[in-house]
Amino acid sequence: MKKLLAVLLSAMMICSFAACAKTETKTDAAADSSQIPNPFEDCDTLDDAAKLAGFEITVPDSVDGYSTRTIQAIKDQMIQVIYAEGDSTLTMRKGTGTEDISGDYNEYAENNTVSVGGLDVTMKGADGKVSVAIWMDGDYAFAVSVSTAVDSAAMSTLVSSVK
Repeated sequence: MKKLLAVLLSAMMICSFAACAKTETKTDAAADSSQIPNPFEDCDTLDDAAKLAGFEITVPDSVDGYSTRTIQAIKDQMIQVIYAEGDSTLTMRKGTGTEDISGDYNEYAENNTVSVGGLDVTMKGADGKVSVAIWMDGDYAFAVSVSTAVDSAAMSTLVSSVK
């Protein structure tokens, strides 16, 4: 009888430990993922963006092939102007510092430095087409990126239009 009681008590203890053990449960994917909030603020004009960023940018009022223009800024850091037509975008950026501000972290097969208006501009792309151009001028970093790659002459023209 004592052996039976000992076996039953042991079984009950094992069951109680199993019930009290912490188990991981799956949670909602949205609860697990955390996203950095968008730091850009929409601006009505380039002057509004300049006030927010603390510096000015010069870009074209419009670019052939793009019907809309969106102006955004990050306080004391960056101005970006996005031209869009459907899924095609062209982004021009100016920011403080000397780091790559393009936001394009892709690895490209071609990476060339060319001179545009006396500036050393790094153009990245593939198959003779350019997707992103970056350069520094004084205390500012610049970038032009396109969703549909263009030839280097077209990118050089875009680069020349940003000040």
